Amino acid sequence: MRKFALLCILGLLFSGVASAQLSGPLSGILGPGSYTVDDSIYVEAGASLTIEPGTQLNFIGALGFGIAGTLTAVGTETDSIYFQPAIGVPFWKGMDFTPSSTANCQLSYCVITQTSTGGIYIDTGAPVITHCTFTFNSSQEMGGAIYSKTGSGLISDCYFGYNSSENGGAVVIRYAPVDVINCVFEGNNAPYGGAMAYYFSTICDLKNCLFLNNSGTQGGAIRFSSSPVNTTNCTYTGNAGSDGSALFIINQNPVAKNIIAWGNTGSDPILLYAGGFTCSYSDVEGGYAGTGNINADPEFTAGTNGNYYLCHTACGQPTTSPCVDTGDPASAMIMGTTRTDEVPDAGVVDMGYHYQVASLYPDVNIELTYVSGPGGGFIVFDLFVENASGAAQDFDAWLATNYNGGSLTTLIMRSFIDYQPGWTINRPRMFYPVGTLPPGEHGFWGLVGSEPGVIWDSSGFTIVVPGLDYVEGFVQAPAVDAPNPFEVIDKGDVAQVGEYALLKAYPNPFNPSTTIQFVMPKAGQLNLAVFDLQGRLVSELVNGYRQAGNHSLSWDASALTSGVYLCRIQTGEVTSTTKLVLMK
Repeated sequence: MRKFALLCILGLLFSGVASAQLSGPLSGILGPGSYTVDDSIYVEAGASLTIEPGTQLNFIGALGFGIAGTLTAVGTETDSIYFQPAIGVPFWKGMDFTPSSTANCQLSYCVITQTSTGGIYIDTGAPVITHCTFTFNSSQEMGGAIYSKTGSGLISDCYFGYNSSENGGAVVIRYAPVDVINCVFEGNNAPYGGAMAYYFSTICDLKNCLFLNNSGTQGGAIRFSSSPVNTTNCTYTGNAGSDGSALFIINQNPVAKNIIAWGNTGSDPILLYAGGFTCSYSDVEGGYAGTGNINADPEFTAGTNGNYYLCHTACGQPTTSPCVDTGDPASAMIMGTTRTDEVPDAGVVDMGYHYQVASLYPDVNIELTYVSGPGGGFIVFDLFVENASGAAQDFDAWLATNYNGGSLTTLIMRSFIDYQPGWTINRPRMFYPVGTLPPGEHGFWGLVGSEPGVIWDSSGFTIVVPGLDYVEGFVQAPAVDAPNPFEVIDKGDVAQVGEYALLKAYPNPFNPSTTIQFVMPKAGQLNLAVFDLQGRLVSELVNGYRQAGNHSLSWDASALTSGVYLCRIQTGEVTSTTKLVLMK
């Protein structure tokens, strides 16, 4: 664990002053702009810091950034946040999420580069890390880019390039249920797990990742040590290792399906040293025993976003890859494509990594939030569905579950025809009977799309039941007469042309205030209010007469906690609702 000197300096509210100097405790809002860090910086316990898009933190030496409170560093696709050494400085010391850091920490569209003691160290924290880039970071022991010691959280849509360490060149996950999804690992190096290493981790998911040209001794790409990880739709190619050119497994029983391990060097792609390993519906060079496995050239081909699409005659290639439509028929569909024409995968899922495609599906959103359970044999949750696409949609909405990362089982479903823009389903404190659950990880999911394989959006949570007596092949049976949470539609939430329109809130997500804009085509009485997801009134913004025309107002949520809120406008008998996301 890295240590940080604590200086008695008051936290400040920073505006974007180019080349300003930073040291000591930080709080409030920082950026945009370029800052020189001339001593270690930190967010104190109980404090929060928001870093704006377009901010650069340039460290002038072996200095670190400690987070004991809440850090929100959310850039954009075109305006990232940079954590880097100053020009002429070889390295800095990275970020440290201490045990007191909150579960609301988030990093998105950040670039973390050239650290000497690892990019991010997580000690029991649970930051969400998405769309970030980690390059040329190093650590003497664990995880050149990220070391999650006993934390939890999510790592998704990140790029890890040319990081190094003794264990896990890019990422080490230890004693931690951290899911890693839609990431690319390229050119990383470590003797024990060239790109990643798992040590004594609990059940977690590694899904739809590409491991390219990584190198190590035990596991050119990954070393699994006493870690029952579920590995799905990953591609391993160009990796090198003398003991497992792709994977090295010791103890426990990781599970892999729909993977491609081809074109790696130094040894067989998978080395099982001790314990067990279950691999199915996968393409492994040299062959590997398991249901649905093949040993055939995957026929990679170059496309818009990389060189590891799969050949398909429908895209003009002379042959179709043997990995097309040969994944596990029971697997959930991966949101992405293996085709050079960018057509999303459908039907039976293809093996291997799927490239992401922007705007694959209509903007119909679902949120499933854990409340309580399974005490008493029930799972209690909040459900919210919204058609934010601007057009009527036909789709299915369903609840599903899986056990220890296995395939999804649909519990309850409803089909919608001509579901209008602005319509919502808001069902707090819904429940589903589950009985007594066996030990292991139980996932509960809300999904919209075309049941079961085409997923427009999904949201869910996992419940870990302690114990090691896993029940092989356990499937949660759908309950008879369970309440259907999709029954009640708020059809008043449609913006009717000629009556009114709730246009937008900007920024959204926001912290701590946002501007709400709406149109009144004709003068009349108006009520505009904000509610939480339980339907409780949070703030009444307008309750009175308004003239026709464009209107805007600011809502300050400084006194509220991070989360999703509903802004409702009502005039006459017509209402409309939009979501507001507060991220502190």
